[in-house]
Amino acid sequence: MSGENYHRIGSLLPNPGEQPKFSQLYIYDTENEVTNKIFIARMDKNSNPLHTEIVSDIKEMLDSHNPYVQTYRMLQDRLKESNACNLKLRIIGKRGKDGRRYNLPITSEVASLVVGDFDVGNGEKDIILETQQGYLQQIFVVSYAYLPLHYPLMFPRGEDGYSDDIPLNEATIDTSKKREKVSMREFFAHQVILLYSKRLFQQFFVDAYSMIESAKLNYVKTHQKQLRSEIYKGLKI
Repeated sequence: MSGENYHRIGSLLPNPGEQPKFSQLYIYDTENEVTNKIFIARMDKNSNPLHTEIVSDIKEMLDSHNPYVQTYRMLQDRLKESNACNLKLRIIGKRGKDGRRYNLPITSEVASLVVGDFDVGNGEKDIILETQQGYLQQIFVVSYAYLPLHYPLMFPRGEDGYSDDIPLNEATIDTSKKREKVSMREFFAHQVILLYSKRLFQQFFVDAYSMIESAKLNYVKTHQKQLRSEIYKGLKI
């Protein structure tokens, strides 16, 4: 892998003449949702054939338990009721409460629907999706929403991803150090126990590695004054 790994998300509905994909499948042409998902998967010639029954069971499971999927379903109902062309979805990237490790998020905590214009600067890491915006926007990897949105099969109940405000357990805090939050490396060290994901886990692991390395480089970039690297002398590799 070389270069930077980007994480992006598109509009709520496909542009005219385009096939729905990714999260658009939860809103557009839901009568044929299972068929559309299988069609998208078949576009990859290296993928194995999918069983309709299994895809349907996974769909029902996510509908019942995943707060992000439930939000998209709610959005679908609103679009049908009012045909609102100026409807936006705000996926909440940072909450007022401390990051919780055991309680599952509920729908009202992960997203909100907004009609009309609003101040997009209210949420530091929020993702604002419009009905048809014609471009992709980048997702903050330190947002609670990134991992459950990108890997719904690995986080089927919408479990929180990494955020930089998860507090360390008091019993594990070294009082000689100032750090009180869980690092990205510590978070993913806990997540590597995920089982039965096969090649999807390999992608997850590479993604985690690139996120950790990017965070390290960003720290060096944004802490030049504290590091004072220009005065280092006598360093050996």
